[in-house]
Amino acid sequence: MGRLSCRIPSFAVFALVLPRATAAANYYQLLGITEFADADEIKKAYRKQSLHYHPDKFTGDPQEAQDMMVKLNDAFKCLKDPATRKMYEYYEHDYESMAEYEAELKKKRMKDIYLYDSDVHILWGRNIDKKFKPLAGLNHTWVLNLYDPNDEDCKKQASEFKTFARMAERKGNFRAGAVNCALEPGLCHKFWQMLREQKVPAFMVFPSLQPDENQATDFEEFDTEQRGWPSARELERFASKVAAHEVVQVDGAFLEENITRNPRSRGISKQGNASAPVNETQDDRIAIWAVWFYHSQQCSKVEACDETAPGFRKLSNDLRGVARFAAINCKLYSRACRGLANGPTSIRLFVQRGIRHFVESFTLDYGAYSKHKDTVALGGAAQILKLLVKPSVKIWYPPHPYHQATEGAKEEGNSAAAQAAAGGKIDVTKDLTKLKVKELRSILASRGERCVGCTDKSEFIAKVREIAQNEAPGEAAASKSEEL
Repeated sequence: MGRLSCRIPSFAVFALVLPRATAAANYYQLLGITEFADADEIKKAYRKQSLHYHPDKFTGDPQEAQDMMVKLNDAFKCLKDPATRKMYEYYEHDYESMAEYEAELKKKRMKDIYLYDSDVHILWGRNIDKKFKPLAGLNHTWVLNLYDPNDEDCKKQASEFKTFARMAERKGNFRAGAVNCALEPGLCHKFWQMLREQKVPAFMVFPSLQPDENQATDFEEFDTEQRGWPSARELERFASKVAAHEVVQVDGAFLEENITRNPRSRGISKQGNASAPVNETQDDRIAIWAVWFYHSQQCSKVEACDETAPGFRKLSNDLRGVARFAAINCKLYSRACRGLANGPTSIRLFVQRGIRHFVESFTLDYGAYSKHKDTVALGGAAQILKLLVKPSVKIWYPPHPYHQATEGAKEEGNSAAAQAAAGGKIDVTKDLTKLKVKELRSILASRGERCVGCTDKSEFIAKVREIAQNEAPGEAAASKSEEL
């Protein structure tokens, strides 16, 4: 994807939209009136509340009076104007720009197929800067629909996209956005440059992690030529696939405490004897962190960040259970990146061995292998193999820093899979066929094992049983020694 000379307006995460009945009641409840109040009732209610909270007359906390006066002024400003009051019924957090949007449509004698649908976030020149900006770790994945309200295909797709928008709001981690290309051809043109073709409708999915602070550059398009027009469920599945990754957005403190230092070495004796930790536990497993260092300001000037983002997301899924993936914005955390980052974008591996203090690390530097994709891939693999491949290597997969539940189990400790994944005994007396493949993989990962080439659930079960049998003789010997 080529970098554009023009810029897509910056955009920010939109606040959660409340159900319409609750959203419309906020300003009315604040003034103490109903939704059917006329202009005179609104004015009288505002005057009454203003007198009550006037700083010279309010007997309570002065700060409370000041805060309430700000809210009352906002409520009165919105409800006294019929245009903004109308839009407040549909767009609680964006009623001002949407009132302007409706006025612009009337001025140009246009109609809109998504107007008055609060689940679809209409993006245009007056509000896109507030709704759609790539920050350090966005909370939502956006699905943008570039449409023309006069196009027949766009009209046919409107119903499905509205259904998807309702599903997205219920799920919480998606946002459905729409750009009217008839009203905003300039804005659509910038998205078309990213797509390298001009078409409507077009569906673009932007995941939450974006390396460029000025515009969203990491996206995937729903290919309508190969897949056909998407249903609401198909859009949700496609967006979920794009959004699914194991990349953890970290700050400088997390990088220094959990990646560049070995957290398992804490508690080792002051003499620094790694073979004699205070808690007397032995942990010879290795932990691997792949960290993407990017500079959000510098990334706006190069294509390398755009090309790294989707591959890094995919690798985090492919190597789940083997290596943890993290991303850090070096513009925000320059001190932590010092000596580790290399230019606008670089990837560095950190290897934590057992409970040793020292953490080995190296940058995936492909310069010596030219730019051919095969030699670059083999060059990176060679660096990793040279460092990691040793007899009886055991992998420790660090727990997700933001997911407290044991991975592979819905409730920690409530299933045989959770106990086995936590390092406990594998109970082969339980019906392993009732476990999910994800749970079986979690058990294997806890032992530093993988089921290479396994495609069927029965193969995973066989591998788990094999490990259980290998562990059993040791337990039997221990039991026998205790009896003696």
